[in-house]
Amino acid sequence: MNKSLVRLPIKAEGLNIGREVILAEPLADADCFLVRSIPAFVYGLAAGDVVKILDRESGRFDVLVRGNQVTIRIFVDGGLDRPDVRSLIDQISEMGGCHEIARNDAGVNGASLLLVSVDVAIGFPKIESLLRIVEGPDVRWEYGNVYGVDGESLNWWAH
Repeated sequence: MNKSLVRLPIKAEGLNIGREVILAEPLADADCFLVRSIPAFVYGLAAGDVVKILDRESGRFDVLVRGNQVTIRIFVDGGLDRPDVRSLIDQISEMGGCHEIARNDAGVNGASLLLVSVDVAIGFPKIESLLRIVEGPDVRWEYGNVYGVDGESLNWWAH
């Protein structure tokens, strides 16, 4: 049975935005959800994770089950319609990963944000090798759920 997705406000620790709205699938427990979109600003969370909302007003949550997906945020100066970005997206897709375009701004002073989700089983060396496709002074990337807001490794993949 395919349940409807809901817009779920989640606390974005350490950022001025307060909360980020993600897409999630409600589960049997009224406060539990399966994350269906790739979080752009919430650290420590990925598509496929199961979360329990602890406080609906603040969006505070706990991750109950990891979905084994690694979130990568790729910031690009300018637009995403370029050969290296298309090549990265193609290779991520071939490996069973997915992507979402959070922002695509080809303006002179614009910046774009590409969100990528891949299975942790491919390994961090392979992930970082793929990211070299878009390497350059106009591209920055970071893991979304490998480190917490404090910079400490979450190490969830080793369990």
